[in-house]
Amino acid sequence: MTDDKKKIIPDETVRQMKEYILFGTPMKTPPLSTQYQKGPPGSPKGRPRRQDVHNPHSVEKLVLKELDRIVPVRDGSGTDEISVLAAIIRALIASAASKQRVYAARLLLMMYRDAQKQRYQRIREENERWEQYIRDYETERRRAKETGFPPPARLPFPEDVVIGEEGVSFTGPVSEEGALACENASQFRNVCIMQHALDLRCADSEVAVDTVSLSLLLAMMIDIRLPKRCQLSETEYVMRYAKLSGMPRRQLLKEVYQAWKALGATIPRGQTFPIVNAEQINEIQQMFTSKAAA
Repeated sequence: MTDDKKKIIPDETVRQMKEYILFGTPMKTPPLSTQYQKGPPGSPKGRPRRQDVHNPHSVEKLVLKELDRIVPVRDGSGTDEISVLAAIIRALIASAASKQRVYAARLLLMMYRDAQKQRYQRIREENERWEQYIRDYETERRRAKETGFPPPARLPFPEDVVIGEEGVSFTGPVSEEGALACENASQFRNVCIMQHALDLRCADSEVAVDTVSLSLLLAMMIDIRLPKRCQLSETEYVMRYAKLSGMPRRQLLKEVYQAWKALGATIPRGQTFPIVNAEQINEIQQMFTSKAAA
């Protein structure tokens, strides 16, 4: 093989480089045919971004889901239903002599600890965000009270926000549709209380102690499903009934009829609900409970 074939850089290029280094003589410009040509690049969209298949949130959720999953485990006394994490801890204690199993269990426990740490971090950030939401609302409500304006309307209502160790939950509506349904349920409860007063007024005989009108039972069952801020106390029930019982019969008939009509219910004027005893009350409650569970 000749020397010319062994050379990678031509002699002319080597000579130009020496002159540039020793004497500062500029190197010749390369031919136009070998220069970069102007125009659209070969990849107009650029290099495609690498897809990250290792999503930490997905891995975290998967680890927590699998380790919190309940599985049947058989031991000497029978079969227990425990979480996968508890089963690993049992296996870790039982197989301490086997290094491979111990290392695998230790790895899973470390993954679970890291996943729990990230979950608690998200819960803490979420709690802080909703605590600030409540503080901002209290500031707006105080300013509105000072200026004589009504308090601002927000969804969810700050009173319905429950902040706990497991995160934030809501005891009331979080949308306009839910707020409207809550308002309609409150009005239906109020009309049932009015109907209760009419039922007792129109009763043929004195109502026994262990009996109650069906309308009052409906009102109470609706009330316990409303948010805490919308529920009535026992004192409020008594005060409403006292006010209605002192009303003239004709006026009570008129107001109860108009209240049902406002709700869109077609109940004849003077219609009364039956009086039920304790046994019937239990049957009605069980019926509502089974329907709610379904």
